[in-house]
Amino acid sequence: MGRDTLNTLSDKNAQVARRKAALLNLEGTIYRLKGYLDRSQTCHQEGLALHERCKYKSGIAVSLNSLGLVYKEMDNLDRASEYLKQSFELKTHEKMDVSDTLLHLVSISIERGELEMAREYLTQLDAISRKEQTWITRQRESLAKALILGASPRVRHRAEAEILLTQIINDTVDYEVTIIALLHFCNLLAAELKTSRNQEVLDEFEHYTNRLFRLAHQQRSYHLMAEAYLLQSKLALMDLDLQRAKALLAQARILTEEKMLLRLTRKISSEYDALLDQLSQWQELVEQSPPLRDQEDLVRIEEIIVETIRKRAVDQPELMEEEPVLFLITAISGLSLYSKFLIIDSGLNEDLISGLLTAIRGLSSKVFDQVLERVRMGELTLLMLPSEPFLFCYLFRGQAYLAKQKLKEMLDSVREEGELWTALVFSEKSGKDLSPNARATLGNLVERIFSSE
Repeated sequence: MGRDTLNTLSDKNAQVARRKAALLNLEGTIYRLKGYLDRSQTCHQEGLALHERCKYKSGIAVSLNSLGLVYKEMDNLDRASEYLKQSFELKTHEKMDVSDTLLHLVSISIERGELEMAREYLTQLDAISRKEQTWITRQRESLAKALILGASPRVRHRAEAEILLTQIINDTVDYEVTIIALLHFCNLLAAELKTSRNQEVLDEFEHYTNRLFRLAHQQRSYHLMAEAYLLQSKLALMDLDLQRAKALLAQARILTEEKMLLRLTRKISSEYDALLDQLSQWQELVEQSPPLRDQEDLVRIEEIIVETIRKRAVDQPELMEEEPVLFLITAISGLSLYSKFLIIDSGLNEDLISGLLTAIRGLSSKVFDQVLERVRMGELTLLMLPSEPFLFCYLFRGQAYLAKQKLKEMLDSVREEGELWTALVFSEKSGKDLSPNARATLGNLVERIFSSE
C-alpha cells in the first residue's frame, strides 16, 4: 500500500492498514534483534505512519516504543528517550502495559548517568508489578532493579545484582529479558575479576559467555554475536591467547561496522585501543606463564586487565580527537604513492618512514583479509584501510574510533574523485610519480579531513 493511498484511507480500509502496520512492526523488531537497524527503523516508521493515519492510538504507542529501542541501539539516547516517553504517556492513557517501556527508560537513564531518574522509573515499575502480579511484569521489575544495583560502585549492591540476574537468566523464557540479563551478568563477572582472584569466577564467566554465544548463533542476532565476540576476547586474554583475543575483536569490529551498530563499534574500538596500550605487558606474561591460570598468574593478569575490562555494559567511552601525524597511500606491494605529514614536528625521519613501509608490506595480506586493521608503534597507532589495489594508512596518537571515521571519509572522497583514482591506479601500475594536479587535490582533501583545527 503506497503513501498516496494511505492519505485517503477509508474506515473500510483502516482494519487492513492496521494489520499491515502490525506486520511492519513485527518485521522491524526482527530486523532490530538481528542488527539491521536501518531496515528496522524504516519498518517502524512506516508502521507508525499507518497507525497515525488510522488514528489507532494503541498502535502508535507500540510503534513509538519500537522506534525508541532502535534509536537506543543507534546510540541516539536523546531521541530514544523522547520516543519511549511519548510511548509511555500514550500507553498510560490507553491503559496498556507499560512495564517494557519503563524497563528501557531505566536502562537509558543509567546509560546517561541519571540514576535518580532511573530510580523514579523503577518506583513506577514496582507499583505496576505489585498491582498486576503478572510473571513478565515481575521479571522486568527485577531486571530494572538489577541494572540499577549493578551500576552502583558498592560491592554489596553489585553482589545483589548478580543474584537477581542469575534468577532471571534461569527462570525467564522472554528472549529480550534473558539477553539483557545475560549481557549485564557477564559484564559484572568481568568486573568482579579485578578483585576476586578466583578460578570459580573465571569458570562462571566462561560458562555464561559461551551460553550467550550459542544463543547469538541460534537467533542469528548480529548485535548479540558482536557482544559475545567482545566477551570471548576478554576470556582469551585471561587464557593469555593474544592472537585469539585480537581475532575476536576484529570479528566483532567487522560485524558492528557492517551492521552500523554504533554503540558497539565505539566500545570495541576502545577495547582494541586498551589491548594495544598494554600489548607489551601481555606479551611478557605469555612468555613467562603457562596457559593454565594458576593463582599467581591470575593476580598478574588482573593487574593488567583492570583497564581492559573497567567499563561496565552501561558505560560508553568518552570520544576524544586524535593527534594526526602522517597520512599515506601505498600499493599492496608497499610502494609509497603519496604521503603527507600532518604536524610540523612529527619526530619521524626518512629511516622511520622506510621502516613503516616495510611493516606495511608485511601486514598488507592480513589487512586485506580483514584480520588486522591497526597496529601500535610505540606511542603511535597505524590504522590501515584497504581498497584494492591500495592501502590508505593513517598514523596518529590517541583513540582510534574517530580516526577511523576520518580515514574512511578520505577513502570515500578519493573514490568519488574519478580522475584522482585513475591517477593513483596509473601511478601504481607504471611506478611513476603522481602528477602535480593529483598531489594538489590529495593535499586539499587531507587538509580538510585530517586537520586538527
